[in-house]
Amino acid sequence: MLLIKIQKAKTKNRKEEKIKMGADIHLFVEKKNQDNEWKAVLYEDGSYDGLYDVRNYSVFAILADVRNGYGFAGGDIGDAFNPVSFPKGIPYNASEEFLKVRETWDIDGHSDSYLTLKELRDFNWDQKTMKRGFVDEEGYKEFLKTNEVNSWSTDVFGNVGKISNDDMELLVSGKLKLTPFKPYYTQVECEVTYTVEAAWFFGKSFTLFRRFR
Repeated sequence: MLLIKIQKAKTKNRKEEKIKMGADIHLFVEKKNQDNEWKAVLYEDGSYDGLYDVRNYSVFAILADVRNGYGFAGGDIGDAFNPVSFPKGIPYNASEEFLKVRETWDIDGHSDSYLTLKELRDFNWDQKTMKRGFVDEEGYKEFLKTNEVNSWSTDVFGNVGKISNDDMELLVSGKLKLTPFKPYYTQVECEVTYTVEAAWFFGKSFTLFRRFR
């Protein structure tokens, strides 16, 4: 059984004295013992947490429908994924090890859920969805060449201009002149597979899960 818990992560920028909020995913693996009780699977160093340490909101959405299709402040980041499962809460028979760790997070913990290895193995990871984001002129040039996006923003604010794809194409080709010294962005979308979006989870963590069968 894989226990999933999303936790708010707080990082303080000392220079600006501001608190920036984010979210991290914590995965715990449990296996039934001879008495049919769930027990924590510990790593070689004796730790229990740390199976997955990448902040990837696509993984959050796929595993437990968290921030599925929208980003910070409701920004459009693409079509929603079909999740493996909607959040199920904490299982009634979770191990004492997990419950002790979970208690320390208090209200910072949310979206508790759990999945079995069978659910993960039976899930269709070859599904595709559409991702969307804003790119600048250089990013749009790359997008025109490859129809892929390596880096983009959920949204852009401040002294910037948002223009259509048609206008951006004219801008990068030199056929359109706009206010100088001002960055311009356009929203693009491209098709991605679940496997690619969850590459680190699928390649590393999922491989580890197979050892616990």
